[in-house]
Amino acid sequence: MIMKRIIESLYGMQYEELIQNGKDGNKARVNGNLFLAAYAIVILFLIAVVCTHISHHHEATKRVVNNVFGIVSTTEIEIGEILLLPLLLAVYFIISLTIGSQRSFQRHIDAYTHYSDRDQRSAFQRVLLPFMAILGLLLLLSWL
Repeated sequence: MIMKRIIESLYGMQYEELIQNGKDGNKARVNGNLFLAAYAIVILFLIAVVCTHISHHHEATKRVVNNVFGIVSTTEIEIGEILLLPLLLAVYFIISLTIGSQRSFQRHIDAYTHYSDRDQRSAFQRVLLPFMAILGLLLLLSWL
């Protein structure tokens, strides 16, 4: 229920902002899908970092993370940077076919327009606070 409210608020805010600026509101779908893809990737990374802190998964997870996101010694390019773009595209594609499809987007917008003025004003906080909390937790656990 909470995630549904976050998604409705995200798409609704994007849509409302574009419409108020005289732009095509359907571009809010792309913006929302990109934000949700970033949200999903941060959650995936958080899960990976949490697994490295669990004692019986620590060594195996750390080895996998180091193998995947380690450094390519010949060019000093971090492989994580190379893998992030395909991961973002893959997650974006999945989101655009599921919760970010045109039909779902329209349902999210319709639900958002039925929010009270108070709920619409608090939509920004509803979307950004959980994202920032997850990102902060990810950074904190990464440094420990």
